[in-house]
Amino acid sequence: MSAPAATAHTLGMTLRTPHTQHSGREVVAGLVNDGSAPAVAAEAVRLANQHESSIRFVQVVPNELDSLERADAETATFAAGLHALRHGRHRGATFESPVGDPGRLLVDRSARAIALVIGEDRMGGPEAAAGEDATVGAYCVAHARCPVHVVARATRPVAREDGVGSASRPSAGVTG
Repeated sequence: MSAPAATAHTLGMTLRTPHTQHSGREVVAGLVNDGSAPAVAAEAVRLANQHESSIRFVQVVPNELDSLERADAETATFAAGLHALRHGRHRGATFESPVGDPGRLLVDRSARAIALVIGEDRMGGPEAAAGEDATVGAYCVAHARCPVHVVARATRPVAREDGVGSASRPSAGVTG
């Protein structure tokens, strides 16, 4: 087995070591186990189909999770990725779950991507009360070098025309 690849026996898939210098065209999907993963994964597959590119599903996990909690979080979010992949013609998929700052890791992982797809920031709620950063999306929009597609709850994602960030267009009947 080569150094850059290891077999995940329990999942039956090949995992690659994390890298930031991807040589091909890819869409990066930032998945979170908060109910947004299916919509984010579906949008990433749609974009990968459109651009005939591969997909990198990234779930940044908190440091404080024990191995069972981490496995549960990975299972839930990556199940959304696998489900979305059944509906597309992509050029391959990579799954990874690094530990660290979500905004910085997603911006790093998407440095050479054709798009970064993320869920809408959560404002307020239990994660803000617990001191968690609820502005990962805002950080990605401000710092990513590729177009950022923000999948909003009950809205459809729209890339900004300048290709630097994104905007979310409300569903019909909702004004901003």
